[in-house]
Amino acid sequence: MAKDTKDRKIGKKGADKPQPEWLVYYKKNKSWIQGIVFTIVVIIFLIINNTRNEPESGNYPPGITADSVNALMKAEPAKPDTIEKDTVILK
Repeated sequence: MAKDTKDRKIGKKGADKPQPEWLVYYKKNKSWIQGIVFTIVVIIFLIINNTRNEPESGNYPPGITADSVNALMKAEPAKPDTIEKDTVILK
């Protein structure tokens, strides 16, 4: 007479519990969700960084004064002779 064989379970396997619906959705669309969250955070930081009106502190480098910086920042129209020279070079 032959022995009856026993079904042996090797290793531990827990009972299969159904996963919550939100977890299934998250696992399915994980990269999209993370990309959207990252983009929103970056946009918020850019808006915050560019809307503050904090004056920059510190001294000018040696030999530079506030008047010379303001003079450089003023828009100077191009002189007619330089326009002609530039267009001749480009032709």
